[in-house]
Amino acid sequence: MTSSDRTDSVRQQLQHDRSAFEEGFAQKGDPIELCHARSDRIDEIVRGLCASSETKPRFCVLALGGYGRQEMGLHCDIDLLFLHDGADDAAVKAFTDGVLYPFWNNGIEVGGATRSLADCRRVIGEDVRALTAMMEARLIFGDESLFSRLKKLLHLHLSDQKNRRRYVTLKLDERQQRFSRFGDSIYLLQPHLKEGEGGLRDYHDLLWIGGATQYPATISEVLAHALRSARGRDELSTSLRFLWRVRHGLHLIRGTRADRLEEGVQAELAQRLGYSGVEPASPTEALMSDYYRHALTVHRICAWGIERLRREIIPSSRWKRLRGRRRMGSHLVQTEYGTLAVDEGTPLDDPLTELRLFAVAKRAELALDPAMKDRLVHEAARTGSIDDERPEAHAIWQDILGNLKHLDRTLADMIECGTLVRWFPEMAPMLYRVQHDGYHFFTAGVHSIKAIGEITRLAAIGRKELPVPFCALRRIKRQHVLALATLLHDVGKGREGKHHLVGAKLAADICTRIGFSERDTRDVVFLVRSHLLMAKLAFRRDIRDPELIARFSQSMRTPELLAMLYLLTVADIRAVGPNIWSSWKGGLLADLYQSTHAVMTGVGSRSERTARDRDKRLRLVKRRLGRDVDARDVTAFIAKLPERYLAATRPETIAAHMVLAQQIQSPGEVATTWEHLPEASCTELTVVTADAPGLFAMLAGVLTVNGANIIEAQLFTNEDGLAVDVFRATDPLHKPLVDPERWQRIRTELQAVIGGEMDIERIVGTRFKRRLLSWANTNRPSKVAIDNDVSATETVVEISTDDRLGLLYAMAQAIHAGGFSIDRARITTHIDRVIDVFYIRDANGAKVESADAIEGLRRNLLEAVET
Repeated sequence: MTSSDRTDSVRQQLQHDRSAFEEGFAQKGDPIELCHARSDRIDEIVRGLCASSETKPRFCVLALGGYGRQEMGLHCDIDLLFLHDGADDAAVKAFTDGVLYPFWNNGIEVGGATRSLADCRRVIGEDVRALTAMMEARLIFGDESLFSRLKKLLHLHLSDQKNRRRYVTLKLDERQQRFSRFGDSIYLLQPHLKEGEGGLRDYHDLLWIGGATQYPATISEVLAHALRSARGRDELSTSLRFLWRVRHGLHLIRGTRADRLEEGVQAELAQRLGYSGVEPASPTEALMSDYYRHALTVHRICAWGIERLRREIIPSSRWKRLRGRRRMGSHLVQTEYGTLAVDEGTPLDDPLTELRLFAVAKRAELALDPAMKDRLVHEAARTGSIDDERPEAHAIWQDILGNLKHLDRTLADMIECGTLVRWFPEMAPMLYRVQHDGYHFFTAGVHSIKAIGEITRLAAIGRKELPVPFCALRRIKRQHVLALATLLHDVGKGREGKHHLVGAKLAADICTRIGFSERDTRDVVFLVRSHLLMAKLAFRRDIRDPELIARFSQSMRTPELLAMLYLLTVADIRAVGPNIWSSWKGGLLADLYQSTHAVMTGVGSRSERTARDRDKRLRLVKRRLGRDVDARDVTAFIAKLPERYLAATRPETIAAHMVLAQQIQSPGEVATTWEHLPEASCTELTVVTADAPGLFAMLAGVLTVNGANIIEAQLFTNEDGLAVDVFRATDPLHKPLVDPERWQRIRTELQAVIGGEMDIERIVGTRFKRRLLSWANTNRPSKVAIDNDVSATETVVEISTDDRLGLLYAMAQAIHAGGFSIDRARITTHIDRVIDVFYIRDANGAKVESADAIEGLRRNLLEAVET
């Protein structure tokens, strides 16, 4: 048979393989049997290629890895080992090429290692991954006695206690590294089906570690030894079948090997798997909810099995067995492994026993024993929800929630064991709730636990890194209120209605059930209902507006409640996921908190405080400019600008503005300066020029086409028609813009555009056309909200839409085209979604009051952002 004939034959067999696999999946065949059937078909192809080889040295061909276990998805790896006993190199190459090239010529990646028995003997002692692969080797073709000799080598190596312990230790280290690399959580919104926590690798770790203790043994024998309970093996089998069915569907959709359950594919996958969804959950949410439950089962059962094997292979010392075990109160015991458990004979029919277990574990900083977790899970399934309002239960809950230290770990264990949802059934819809909002990385339930962890870490981080949150935490006397509010802040998700309002009602019921006082209950309810407020004000409103601060402070009953809301907001944002928190966001929230706290605790009237602050700022500006500038000139410069200018601008920046203003002698001239603000992770650019219609749109267009991400703009025009526009911007990685060449290009193009030498429309159209973003098509509707109550003098326009390059310019142009001027702007971007806020006035410098004008503005903005 020629090489071309071999390639054609393999192509036909692979086409048959794919058709058989797709048919089996469509008919909802057992996903594990689909794996086995595909493995058998690949075996047939390999055997046929081996048998047709003209050169047949003393050889055996072995399947390794997943192929060795017969776990073969449609696009899984095909790993082979060509084992020989000192055959001629030319004969070896001819034989292996005859097997590998027909696959490669058809675009199929096949791994083919070639080793002699001597090579295997060396590799077994040096490479733990190669050792693992050979432990799973399965004979496909060739000399069976050669394969038997390899198994004897492996058995001899693993029979040595030292080698076996070393292997187990290395695999456990690998396991921890893998968790860290792939997110260290089951509840990622885009989990990895194979390598993530609760994925197929958890099961493989169990097989590998179990196999090392029993080599050679079948998979069934390994599982029977590691998982003594038939119930546990059945649960694991069910969950593994679910994971494999999801993986098969993912491979069919992607047309290649894929293991990341990405947001963009979840809807199609849910449809293929037959999910219909029940309101308010979508098919995608139903699929992901099932995924998290099954992944948790895989992780829990495999973790316990692995720990049981570890204790068997690496037992505790005699001293630990005698001295490490001790009583921890009624029915509780610290094991020799440093874990906490209930006495084996103690029943769990009293919910207080279970609750005390977690309280003691938290106080003593002990992990729950894996066997104990297993008992609790099955107790939860057997008994259902708990309705226990005994004073003893109230006291234990106060103990658990009364100190934030280690609380996140305790609550995570309570979720894993089913305990938390038995006490708080209101949390059930949120625990596995996916959040497809473009920036959350975790389910709603795990996000809440991580938020508690963020508050806990504030004490460890200390005053240096986050001084304002650290000081706020020290002002809180009732940590149990903050803890419960943080746990429940998203409890309304997964239900109809606005989640903060729904959640407030649910939180009230929970507080009453666990014995919170009327005052504590009122404050928890307030925090849950208001947990979005500070972020909205800080990121989407001008917090230098005294009216806004005054109104916000009036909504806070006490400084302690303000501190709680501030910390909840900080924790909520920091727990969303990587790269969401920034120094800029932290600074805005800190400014809002400190300004409001000062109003609530300050001495004197607001007007007196404003006057004192104004006088102080004027003195600092004059001191900055020195004796060369007359104090009256400073007062005159500020007097010509809007009243908010002095409060919104730093004294050193005002001094710089005066110098820039003196450089403008005629229309068309531009003076610029920029300053990096490391504490805010941004760069501040000032442009001083003669005011003109659409100036903000021109400036925004030039900045954006040069890679500047505008996050805030303050626009001021004095009585002489001079514009002093201040922008804060970052690079695409949310860092200060430090490239001097970029700034020189911005300065040159600003001068050209404002001077009429360059057409801003041409620049924007040309550069944005080449740099369009390619986000996933989410088809989320754009929203425009217009508010005349926030500011006494301006109309506030808030636009929420999917991000794209040129968007800010398009919005600014739409506002300008409607005859409105922009006073200030606040730009917030969450991955691929923006919420942009503009403070605007009409042509007469007043609020936009006309209903027709408001509707026209809304229509124009929607057209601009959706075009």
